[in-house]
Amino acid sequence: MSKNVLSDTSYRKLKVEDLDANAFHGDEEVEEAEGPNESRIKQLTGNHLELLRELIKTAPLKSNDQ
Repeated sequence: MSKNVLSDTSYRKLKVEDLDANAFHGDEEVEEAEGPNESRIKQLTGNHLELLRELIKTAPLKSNDQ
Protein backbone atom coordinates (compact mmCIF):
# COMPACT_ATOMS: atom_id res chain seq x y z
CA MET A 1 0.00 0.00 0.00
CA SER A 2 1.08 3.56 -0.53
CA LYS A 3 1.52 6.19 2.15
CA ASN A 4 -0.82 9.12 2.37
CA VAL A 5 1.70 11.98 2.09
CA LEU A 6 -0.90 14.74 2.17
CA SER A 7 -1.71 14.25 5.85
CA ASP A 8 1.91 13.68 6.89
CA THR A 9 3.40 17.05 7.90
CA SER A 10 6.43 15.76 9.78
CA TYR A 11 8.68 16.79 6.88
CA ARG A 12 7.95 20.48 7.57
CA LYS A 13 10.79 21.71 9.75
CA LEU A 14 10.42 25.49 9.49
CA LYS A 15 7.63 27.99 9.10
CA VAL A 16 7.87 30.09 5.96
CA GLU A 17 5.76 32.79 7.63
CA ASP A 18 8.55 33.41 10.15
CA LEU A 19 10.99 34.22 7.34
CA ASP A 20 8.76 36.76 5.62
CA ALA A 21 9.77 40.32 6.56
CA ASN A 22 6.38 41.69 5.50
CA ALA A 23 4.36 39.24 7.57
CA PHE A 24 1.89 40.62 10.09
CA HIS A 25 3.03 40.27 13.69
CA GLY A 26 0.07 41.09 15.90
CA ASP A 27 1.69 39.84 19.10
CA GLU A 28 4.18 42.70 19.38
CA GLU A 29 3.89 44.53 22.64
CA VAL A 30 2.90 48.15 22.44
CA GLU A 31 4.44 50.45 24.99
CA GLU A 32 1.79 51.94 27.21
CA ALA A 33 1.86 55.70 26.99
CA GLU A 34 1.64 57.36 30.35
CA GLY A 35 -0.70 60.29 30.47
CA PRO A 36 -0.77 63.22 32.84
CA ASN A 37 -0.88 62.60 36.57
CA GLU A 38 -4.45 63.35 37.66
CA SER A 39 -3.56 64.59 41.14
CA ARG A 40 -0.92 66.95 39.71
CA ILE A 41 -3.48 68.34 37.24
CA LYS A 42 -5.93 69.00 40.08
CA GLN A 43 -3.21 70.88 41.99
CA LEU A 44 -2.55 73.15 39.00
CA THR A 45 -6.19 73.88 38.15
CA GLY A 46 -5.94 77.52 39.21
CA ASN A 47 -2.56 78.09 37.53
CA HIS A 48 -3.36 77.84 33.82
CA LEU A 49 0.16 78.41 32.50
CA GLU A 50 1.72 75.71 34.71
CA LEU A 51 -1.20 73.40 33.94
CA LEU A 52 -0.61 73.78 30.20
CA ARG A 53 3.12 73.13 30.63
CA GLU A 54 2.44 69.98 32.66
CA LEU A 55 -0.05 68.66 30.09
CA ILE A 56 2.36 69.24 27.21
CA LYS A 57 5.24 67.64 29.11
CA THR A 58 3.24 64.50 29.96
CA ALA A 59 1.29 64.11 26.72
CA PRO A 60 0.79 60.44 25.78
CA LEU A 61 2.86 60.40 22.59
CA LYS A 62 3.00 57.35 20.32
CA SER A 63 -0.29 56.11 21.71
CA ASN A 64 -2.72 54.01 19.68
CA ASP A 65 -5.67 55.38 21.67
CA GLN A 66 -6.85 58.60 20.12
